[in-house]
Amino acid sequence: MLGIEIVTDKDTKATFDPNLHIMQQLQDKALKKGMFIRTAEITSGPGDRICFAPPLIITKEEVDKALDILYQILADLKPNYSEGNISRR
Repeated sequence: MLGIEIVTDKDTKATFDPNLHIMQQLQDKALKKGMFIRTAEITSGPGDRICFAPPLIITKEEVDKALDILYQILADLKPNYSEGNISRR
């Protein structure tokens, strides 16, 4: 299993406001692109996390596709957050 913590600032490791439901938004965007990710929001512990548990038979191509999807979703997150455009649920 692999985990990635999502923060608003790498230096301070500040977390997102829980009311923004960032992890749910990331999960929804990933599903729309054909990728299922497990998430853990700040309410279940310190920090927001994406958890990966791929099958042992995953191919390099499948890993590359998953990382491409994840990178695109995360790259879109920073501009939206800094501009205050992240929708509230």
